[in-house]
Amino acid sequence: MGCGADDAELRELVKKLKESEERYRELFENANDLIVVFNMDGVIEEVNRAVEERVGLSREEIVGRRVEEFIHPEFHQILRERVETVVRTKRSPPSFQEYRVVDARGGSFWVEARGRPILKNGEVVGIQVIMRDITQRKRAEEALRESEQKYRSLVENSHTGIYIIQDCVFKFVNQKLCEITGYSREELIGMDFRRLIAPESRHIIEGSLKRMRGEAGPARFEFIGVRKDGEKRHALVYSVPITYRGKPAVQGNLIDITDIKRAQEELKMLASIVENVSEAICSLDLEGRITYWNAHAEALFGYSKEEIIGRHLSEIVPPDRRDEVEYCMKLASERGYISGFETERVKKDGECFPVELTTTALRDERGEVRGFISIMRDITQRKRAEEALRRRVEQLRAVYQMADAVSKAGAIDEIYREALNALQRTLCADRAAILLFDSEGRLRFKAWRGLSERYRRAVEGHCPWQRDEEKPEPVLIGDVASDETLAEELRGVILEEGIRALGFFPLVYRRRLLGKFMAYYNTPHSFTEEEVRLAKTIASHIAFAIERKRAVDALRESEEKYRTLIDSALDAIFLHDLEGRILEVNSAAAERLGYSREELLRMRIQDILPEERRDVFPRNMQELLDKKSIFFESEHLRRDGSTYPVEVSARLMEFRGRRVVLAISRDVTQRKQMERQIIISEKLASLGVLAAGIAHELNNPLNNIYLLAQLIKEDLQSGRAKEEDVEMILQQVQRASQIIRGLLEFSREGFVNFEEVDINAAIEEILGFMEKMIESHRVRVVKRLGDVPKIAGDKTMLQQVLVNLITNACQAMPRGGEIRITTRSRNGFVEIEISDTGEGIRKEHLDKIFDPFFTTKERDGSGLGLAVSHNIIKRHGGEISVESELGRGSTFTIVLPAHRG
Repeated sequence: MGCGADDAELRELVKKLKESEERYRELFENANDLIVVFNMDGVIEEVNRAVEERVGLSREEIVGRRVEEFIHPEFHQILRERVETVVRTKRSPPSFQEYRVVDARGGSFWVEARGRPILKNGEVVGIQVIMRDITQRKRAEEALRESEQKYRSLVENSHTGIYIIQDCVFKFVNQKLCEITGYSREELIGMDFRRLIAPESRHIIEGSLKRMRGEAGPARFEFIGVRKDGEKRHALVYSVPITYRGKPAVQGNLIDITDIKRAQEELKMLASIVENVSEAICSLDLEGRITYWNAHAEALFGYSKEEIIGRHLSEIVPPDRRDEVEYCMKLASERGYISGFETERVKKDGECFPVELTTTALRDERGEVRGFISIMRDITQRKRAEEALRRRVEQLRAVYQMADAVSKAGAIDEIYREALNALQRTLCADRAAILLFDSEGRLRFKAWRGLSERYRRAVEGHCPWQRDEEKPEPVLIGDVASDETLAEELRGVILEEGIRALGFFPLVYRRRLLGKFMAYYNTPHSFTEEEVRLAKTIASHIAFAIERKRAVDALRESEEKYRTLIDSALDAIFLHDLEGRILEVNSAAAERLGYSREELLRMRIQDILPEERRDVFPRNMQELLDKKSIFFESEHLRRDGSTYPVEVSARLMEFRGRRVVLAISRDVTQRKQMERQIIISEKLASLGVLAAGIAHELNNPLNNIYLLAQLIKEDLQSGRAKEEDVEMILQQVQRASQIIRGLLEFSREGFVNFEEVDINAAIEEILGFMEKMIESHRVRVVKRLGDVPKIAGDKTMLQQVLVNLITNACQAMPRGGEIRITTRSRNGFVEIEISDTGEGIRKEHLDKIFDPFFTTKERDGSGLGLAVSHNIIKRHGGEISVESELGRGSTFTIVLPAHRG
């Protein structure tokens, strides 16, 4: 019972994980922001739908390409620096960075972006970048900069003196004001403006002082000013209250009207500006009658100047908003002006449209209001954009709610129910249905709203697309009665059901047609592009949810089969990550090791290895990463401390989005015991052969020693002892010693001093030692030593093998010849070839060439050289082989594993 509960809990966790992943995917795919994921090589691994739409390429066309391909070259260095910062700090930068992104058409757009590191085991393995399209903002900023530049240029080149006064002193003046007053800019800044007012005009400036205090005051007035040289001149001032650096101030335009002609020219210029601006401007008297009407007002409202001047403003105001006219005039009189007031106006043809209104009170020199200036900006397009955005947000919210509800649905019927709710709510359909293909390829109703059984039976199976069509498009019928694409019989069934319009929307998942959903209307319906786009989005969500549900059900069934399979296996099965953490085990593993399954799931593979074998685990993992699957022998440690031998077959695989290892461990205790028995039997069987060989080989030198000793004894008695006889005895003793040393080397299983060996250097060293011997045999050596890695081995032993093979080659060429020594690297191994042009070896002798005491030499041959060499190469984990043809020489090939640093 406990195991079943754990399985259920595991399945529940798996289910929640998948649901979470699906929610993340839905948010990822439907985010308005552009999302890109790339690895540390800069290669794009994932993008969302917003990227596809904005760049103009599909996900398949984007994924696999370098991210720099989509970034304008002038931002490549900035991108590299930002990536280096993310990798170094392992955190997102504190601020956004602006880039220009290149689209499929060769154009570009602006984004602001910030990258988030994707961490694995504490290291950055990729970067997720979220980008927001700021093209419109950049354009607005550019327009603002241009506007500011134009404003500054206009101010500095204005024909009027422009100033800002705050706390009665000048805070800003333009060059023209300096020319008018005769003071420099440095003299005016900080000066009390009242110093420029003639005594007879001091009373006039009281209105300006009121405006500085936030009170109502004249926006236009004339006064007499005093220049620096004492000359008095008449000036006309237009001023407005502003906020300058956080405090109330007054911005004014000052015109020197002493020269009447110049004043008239300035007035004409101002009139021209007002006449040609892209906003409707009119002036009103105190009763609200129109006294001025510019050209743009004529174009916007349809009234000519002659038609509208003298008529009341209410002529262009909707009846339900006419109270606003008096309110705006009153407010402008009190405050001086109002701006940003949104209301409505009526054109000559009766069309009502939204405007943004700015109204300024016109005052005379005494500060009395004598009329109003009204500026009206048509904001129809802005309102439409706002309304479209609002509708889009509502639709997206509905789609998101549907997707969220579908992702949480536990049964397929819940998915159908939520999908139908979303269809009717977002498309305003009167009825809806979902049909899917059955196993025989026929469309069947799975869920419906408002459809009779008779109708369902009559139309079931109808499909407007081919089953294998990869990209079917929606079929829209706005009026069933007049549509000619429907068969007459089918049209009659639809009309009899009371349906006048319907849309067929394909349910496609990964280019596979699953079925369709239907939207029905009781009256003729004109499908908009927005509706079709929204329906396609809903269809993709429904198709995905249905296929995901099928996959989840199939996965659950597969997992149950998998669990049954591994639990019934006789071998121990482990699933662990690359660090050794055990993720899953079967019952056989728990039984053999003496732990419960729950205990093993809290352990690592290293915990079930004997202490002396734990350092082998990292090397096994590295080999597995290189080869994808490996086979090796090891030992496992039971809970009670005992060990047993195992054969392990391991392979790399994907599990829940990450790389893991599937290891199958087989207990080979019985096999090992049988092998030991066989080895003992073979050793006992060969002992007689070995003893006979030793007796035969040692008997010859011992007989020779005995005979020579007898001759020396006789020669000593006769005084004819010869030094040559003693030398022969020493040679025979040396031969016997070599036989015994070879036997010990062949039979020993002693220590091998493994180290890194440069085999090319070892060959050069041996050839140097054997140079005289090689020359004495009139042999030429040809070397072809390739660029090979080092090997792990005992240099002395390996050189002994080389000496044996070179010596044999020389002896095989009594009349001289050539030895070719070649080294090469191949598939993680080092190959050494030693070839000669000697007599060769008979075919019947090739199978015995490495047997102890087997020799083809008539004398001076012990038959142990090649046997010892074979034993040494085997102990290094390598292979030695020979190819030979009588009369055409021999080639010995040694294959040794390269050293793994």
